[in-house]
Amino acid sequence: MWTDDDLPSDVEPLVIAAGSEWETRVIDARRYHAWSQSSGTRRPGPSGAIHWHHTCGPIPSGPVSEVLDDLVAEATRARYGLPYNFVVTPGDDPWVVYLNDVDGMWPHTLGRNDQTAIALAGNYEALIPRTIEVALMWRLSHALMTMWGIDIPILGHRETSATACPGYYIYRALCDLRAG
Repeated sequence: MWTDDDLPSDVEPLVIAAGSEWETRVIDARRYHAWSQSSGTRRPGPSGAIHWHHTCGPIPSGPVSEVLDDLVAEATRARYGLPYNFVVTPGDDPWVVYLNDVDGMWPHTLGRNDQTAIALAGNYEALIPRTIEVALMWRLSHALMTMWGIDIPILGHRETSATACPGYYIYRALCDLRAG
């Protein structure tokens, strides 16, 4: 797990739902790069839904500063930057990068810019995610619900758009979690 000492000086740690059973620590990289553009439709307050995605791009790895460099490179190459609110970095000890403010940025879910996007880095149409990675996405989703004080549906991107996203294997894991 990363520590505060691992973070570049312009990147802050953040705790979501502090003190609750869903407490989740994230790397707040919102000021590190212009990851995407404002949706113009997102208002402060609870999200209408939380959508799970996968990036389909390269999987960043290494120290926090190298991962942030990899994410900057990916955002620079992509037409719309990295239009997710959070990206989970895969691995045996995954962590979350907070990229775009949940109150102001679009979530890469067409027509659903008032909602929140959590992506797992990699292509999970082909790769099988580790249980710990999916558990972190689930934990973060519930931390956000705890922060906002309401239950919010957790959806796979494919449930609202004609896409394979978040990939067969993440979507299957999400369906299993929702089933109990």
